[in-house]
Amino acid sequence: MEAEGAHKPLLVGRGLLMIDDFCRATGLDRATANAMLRDVKVEGLRHPDGRVAGIFDDVLPSADQLRDWGFEVRDDYDPVALRSYVDDSDDDDEVGETGSPSWSMGWDDQP
Repeated sequence: MEAEGAHKPLLVGRGLLMIDDFCRATGLDRATANAMLRDVKVEGLRHPDGRVAGIFDDVLPSADQLRDWGFEVRDDYDPVALRSYVDDSDDDDEVGETGSPSWSMGWDDQP
């Protein structure tokens, strides 16, 4: 049971790699990239008229995955480098002897 007053966000933000940037990074042509989205191999966003706008960068396929699908991909394609965020979940804050982060902030903090 969730704490009272705690709400799940209605939308979770996701980064978007524009389709032309994806094509440049992978070496794939636009028709192939569009087909990947149409065939639901990747998740992305479309304009209201149906044109592909981009691919969500948190689910960019790896080079090996693209090759498994039968595509020739540039050797320097690196989906991690194309993401709009940095996954720092492994870089935990420094933990003190109490087992909690060495910093804290509260409403009662004096300047």
